[in-house]
Amino acid sequence: MVSDNQTAIHLLETYKNNLMDGNFEEANAAKSELKSIISTRTNAQAQDCIMFGILIRERKQFLESIAFFDAAAELCEKVDYPDEFLSKMERCVAGLKDTNELMAEQKPEWKAVIRTHSIPLMRDMLLIMRNKDATVAWKSLQVGYAVHYIHCSEALVSRTYYHEPELDHCITNARMQLVMSDDG
Repeated sequence: MVSDNQTAIHLLETYKNNLMDGNFEEANAAKSELKSIISTRTNAQAQDCIMFGILIRERKQFLESIAFFDAAAELCEKVDYPDEFLSKMERCVAGLKDTNELMAEQKPEWKAVIRTHSIPLMRDMLLIMRNKDATVAWKSLQVGYAVHYIHCSEALVSRTYYHEPELDHCITNARMQLVMSDDG
């Protein structure tokens, strides 16, 4: 009988190989199965996956790192407190940005993966963050960070400078909320 660990390793390899070959649909299917194993058959929490994503990124396992930051984002749904949820989601987006930077530097041939796979994941996470009810100032700050990280990743794969006006809005909104809360 095949253990969950062996299945997870096989799915991770399948994910990685399909990403490298440009088979994003097959890669996403393998990653989806992997995330299901992590969320239903382990006691892993979002922070565990974030830390593991960082660890394997340091070992230059960039594609695998992407999968674990994505799994961490899914596990964030189990976090009870909205502000904590946003903090953990921001760490997932930051983890992807850091992975993208290293991947672009050390594996420039994988820039297509950044453009077509990692950045869309970051945007999906940002959308979830935007839709979360939380403290206004904290939400503005965390969303602002996420927008900045996406911008940094886009700059790695594009020669066009793109200014994200939402970043300015998020920072201004967070500052206003913090000033107003100090006066109350």
